[in-house]
Amino acid sequence: MIELTVYRDLIGIQIAGMRPILLATDNPNDVFSFWVYHKQCGVQNRVEVLSDGTDVVRYLEGDRARSPLPALLVASLKMPQMGGVQLLAHLKKAGYRDFPGILLIDEQDHDLGLVATAFQAGTQRFLMRPVKKKEFCEIMSAFEAITMDGCRAVYDSASSSDWLTRRAGGHSLSFGRSEPSKPAH
Repeated sequence: MIELTVYRDLIGIQIAGMRPILLATDNPNDVFSFWVYHKQCGVQNRVEVLSDGTDVVRYLEGDRARSPLPALLVASLKMPQMGGVQLLAHLKKAGYRDFPGILLIDEQDHDLGLVATAFQAGTQRFLMRPVKKKEFCEIMSAFEAITMDGCRAVYDSASSSDWLTRRAGGHSLSFGRSEPSKPAH
């Protein structure tokens, strides 16, 4: 596991019966932005930060009292020993499919070949770097096992007095975009 105990303590408190989110990345910027959006969106699931795919495998092979199955796995494409695609393929082969997998990638790495390979390995979604609050909130709200107090993501600099509200994954989300103007007759 990555030695980010300061982040770990800040990212969340375990609520009885709530499954954690596993964040597998060796990039401190990913950890920081994840922590910031985790707090801003009111995500209640704690986050376990691991620095490599091999750490995720060891975590999942551990004692369930200390290492409960995650609600969600967010894995970086590139990590030192085992990257995200290799990790997801390993977990699929080993039968760990009780939780969704999200691949964290850089925009320049996103291509059709990667998408096909990642989906075959078990990726359910992609989260692009740099992580944006809107995308973070949308992904978190899409999964029932993630508990959120709410999320307010600003799409643009439009008037903040008008809010569109939609339901996504059982959670209310408010987005900062003005309602479209009505066509003139």
